Amino acid sequence: SISGARGGAAVAIDVTNGEILALANYPTYDLETFNEDYNELSQDELTPLLNRSIAGTYAPGSTYKICTAVAGLEEGVIDADTRIYDEGVYTYFKGYQPRCWIYSSTGHGHGWEDVTGAIQDSCNYFFFETGRLLGGDKLESYAKQFGFGDYTGLELSGEKKGRVAGPTARAAAQENGPSLRDWSGGDTIQAAIGQGDNAFTP
Repeated sequence: SISGARGGAAVAIDVTNGEILALANYPTYDLETFNEDYNELSQDELTPLLNRSIAGTYAPGSTYKICTAVAGLEEGVIDADTRIYDEGVYTYFKGYQPRCWIYSSTGHGHGWEDVTGAIQDSCNYFFFETGRLLGGDKLESYAKQFGFGDYTGLELSGEKKGRVAGPTARAAAQENGPSLRDWSGGDTIQAAIGQGDNAFTP
């Protein structure tokens, strides 16, 4: 057991070809006693029968910043030498002013960051600004080009596609849930750091 954890998943992938080297879920079960334990397992509130690795969808968080970086570089809104000053609190929008993660513990931002340093430091501020400059449509387009929000083709049943954050996806979701608000600039900067509507399998 993992102390304090109610569930989790890990997938090790060969970055050269995408081959899955290992796939694990927690909580798990014993295959030798699966039949005898099935009733208990199927009623367990921690859902040990859920293959979280392929059927659980979660906000990717800072790992998604690579997608934002590539989109920003390809679209020319940043280049390898672009430097953005992380003040700690992103104040571009009057009604929504998120913070870089470092601000909460130190009271200040990272200072000047280029794209390499921003990836190394996982600087939210740099990617808020890059996402804003890109806009929601471009960010959504690059996420889809990376295969986010689609099936991987893994030959296991129960795989979920996940959900890409963006204006097009939000408009489609509004058809089923009209109470959802329209896409905004605040949504774009949250999507740029792998939060908001983004939800993918491990």
